[in-house]
Amino acid sequence: MLNIALIPNISKDKDFMYANFVAKTLSMGASVRVPEEYAGKVGCGGKKVGELIPWADLVILLGGDGTILGAARDFFKYEKPMLAINFGHLGFLTEIDQENFQKDAKKVINGEFSVEKRLMLYTKVIRDEKTVGEFYSLNDVVLSRTSPRIFETKAFVDGDFLDSYRADGVIVSTPTGSTAYSMSAGGPILHPKCDCFVLTPICPHRLNARAIVLPSDCTIRLSCDIEDKKARLSSDGQTGMDILKNDVIEIKKSPYYAHLARTNTRTFFELLRYKLNGENNL
Repeated sequence: MLNIALIPNISKDKDFMYANFVAKTLSMGASVRVPEEYAGKVGCGGKKVGELIPWADLVILLGGDGTILGAARDFFKYEKPMLAINFGHLGFLTEIDQENFQKDAKKVINGEFSVEKRLMLYTKVIRDEKTVGEFYSLNDVVLSRTSPRIFETKAFVDGDFLDSYRADGVIVSTPTGSTAYSMSAGGPILHPKCDCFVLTPICPHRLNARAIVLPSDCTIRLSCDIEDKKARLSSDGQTGMDILKNDVIEIKKSPYYAHLARTNTRTFFELLRYKLNGENNL
């Protein structure tokens, strides 16, 4: 019997009605547990998160892409497959829509899902030769301005000078994140199986400043010429810190991967058309 960790969404399912429905449906063929603080509100047992995730064979999340990004950051060291039921808008990373849950629940209970390993980024901020911030990211790391003025960012790859960008900032993206902010900034779409990053300048004040695809075994270093606290580093748009003059941002491939469970037979290219072009006939 499959062990399932169900993570409710208290912002989008405040009365836990849908969490109860999901728990009841899955409990017909699987062992379902929730974080212990929700056990009294969802009709199943609870465990401390530090015990729940290692116990689980599958983590089911209620929410949109942001929920997956947060869970990847919180649970990456456990390397457990995650599957999300879409409560958000686009839901590019989510696997199941609410209206299709009962049909897909049978696949989940029977273990009829595949698991994709998704590359993650590890970023550290170095200040006065000391590490003052560390981040793990499934989508991207963004260095951006916090004032109306553009600033200059210098990029180095494995110690070699790459380029200098006078721009609103720079995005370093995984293949998973290449369909997010980087794409909107003009960067290329990377297939999830690609073992590489993409560095994309944000609104550069230069005609020939373009995104560049880099191998995942390289180390990227960014430094920027800014006034104090006029730039910010963000990880997956959820966590981050202010960047000071002379800070160095070092970005490399994380030793950990995010593991995304898939019940759908839709290909990546079908997903691109369906989610990003608005085709609804697939």
